[in-house]
Amino acid sequence: MIGRSTVARSKRQLRFERHQLGALISRIETVAANEPRTTLIALAGRGGAGKTTLAAQISARLDHASVVHTDDFARPGIPGWDWRRFTQQVIEPLLRNEPAQYQRYDWDSDQLAEWHRVEPGGVLIVEGVSSTRRELEVAWDLTIWVEAPTTQRLRRGIARDGEHTRQQWEEVWEPQEDAYIESQHPDQRADVIVDLSDHRADTQPAANTIDTQIGTCTISIARPREIATVVRLREDAARWMQANGIDQWNPGELPRRYYEELIAEQAVWMMRHEQHAIATVSIIWSDPMIWGDPKNADAGYIHGLVVDREYTGNTLGAELLKWAERHIASAGCRLARLDCVATNQRLRHYYVEAGYRHMGNKDFPTLEWARKTSLYEKQL
Repeated sequence: MIGRSTVARSKRQLRFERHQLGALISRIETVAANEPRTTLIALAGRGGAGKTTLAAQISARLDHASVVHTDDFARPGIPGWDWRRFTQQVIEPLLRNEPAQYQRYDWDSDQLAEWHRVEPGGVLIVEGVSSTRRELEVAWDLTIWVEAPTTQRLRRGIARDGEHTRQQWEEVWEPQEDAYIESQHPDQRADVIVDLSDHRADTQPAANTIDTQIGTCTISIARPREIATVVRLREDAARWMQANGIDQWNPGELPRRYYEELIAEQAVWMMRHEQHAIATVSIIWSDPMIWGDPKNADAGYIHGLVVDREYTGNTLGAELLKWAERHIASAGCRLARLDCVATNQRLRHYYVEAGYRHMGNKDFPTLEWARKTSLYEKQL
């Protein structure tokens, strides 16, 4: 067994729901506090369960945390993924208190791509369907199994990978996962179960069309093939803000994976006029990183509302915000929540005029990209 843990493992399997991220973080911090070396955490679960998103949320809340994806070790001709290379390049160096270095496999070019480096110490989160497979023989300090209903998982996965992969999901990957789980029982062996079920994710839009000053616009879920448009709208707005001295978004501050995960969760909505994408907004149903860990999940969280610079001045932003509020209300939630950089007085005033109440400010000392943030809430 590689890297046997000195921490006394709990014999009782713990269970957390999606709104209990704070409690899960506390459990991880307790485990890490007893480890003089790198704390090894495996985060497993079926495809589309929300593993990558959860891993990113956890790492954002911890000091000195890194995430490694087992998909970066998958390649044609190797069943599952290359856990032998993973062990040699990642686990063994860290257990020697040395930096780990590995190459990501790129499916498009069918070759190993850029190198990644993981420093020893801190917390390493290894995310993947079979990250806890027995063949690894790693003595994980904590193992987490993520679960979600099949319908939600398939919807997320197909939204992320494209409708053309539906048959692959249903006839290949799902049966493979069934066989793996039946054989190795990773859910039963896990120290922690995280249930990411959310009925609100299935909520239908408040309306497919809205009337605006420029005419009728349609609103629909952004598809994976539209990620370039979503990124362009955000980056154009960020450059305009930077050029005009507005402290809100910075160009390039969000990685492509951030957008990929939001789109896979079907959280990004696109406004179109005459088939042209002119605005986007994201609506998520929990936001523990920004809002803490409230047990009251009676809220929808609005992020990334942006209008194409060519269409500004037509109150499209206000119309899209109202639509987002109606969508949240149609999911049975009483509250709409959003945030902005605390020094952005113009946007703060805009939110107040739109009926939002200031709920306080929050600092993010461990996040390089975050500034002091003002939180706003509106009763729907």
